[in-house]
Amino acid sequence: MSSTLGITSDKNPGKLIQSGAPSNPDSKENPATSASNKPILVTTVSPVPPATAVTTVLNSSQPAYPKHILIDRDYRQIYAIRFSTKFPPALQNRLDFETFNFTVTQINSMFQDAEKFNLKNICQTLLAAENEHVYRPRGLRLTDPILKGLRNLEIVIVEDYQE
Repeated sequence: MSSTLGITSDKNPGKLIQSGAPSNPDSKENPATSASNKPILVTTVSPVPPATAVTTVLNSSQPAYPKHILIDRDYRQIYAIRFSTKFPPALQNRLDFETFNFTVTQINSMFQDAEKFNLKNICQTLLAAENEHVYRPRGLRLTDPILKGLRNLEIVIVEDYQE
């Protein structure tokens, strides 16, 4: 007996039965056993949901996940840890350029000075203060760049996200 799977008649399109089993779905014979009474594999395949189901899920009232905005590292000074002060367009309605530039410049300055001190403590202190006073009230959060391997600054939009 062959062990390949085949689809039964169009009356039962979601059912797969091992070859050698009765192909007539109206047969009185048990489809889970073959003529030699050996069990065969019967698997039911659920149909794929239509594309509209995906649209419904996306447009439902489920809480939205946060959007991440990454501020790239500035490699013009190869060994210095600096981040670009180029203003991301996604922040235009939430944060003004001066505040953003001030924050990134402060972080860059702290990293420059931090080479002499404990980099991690200074960065965490600065980020906590910036998050509390500037970013959290605007539905944003600065993530510690050490968590991203110092490749970029990450600003997370958390206004619509429920934790």
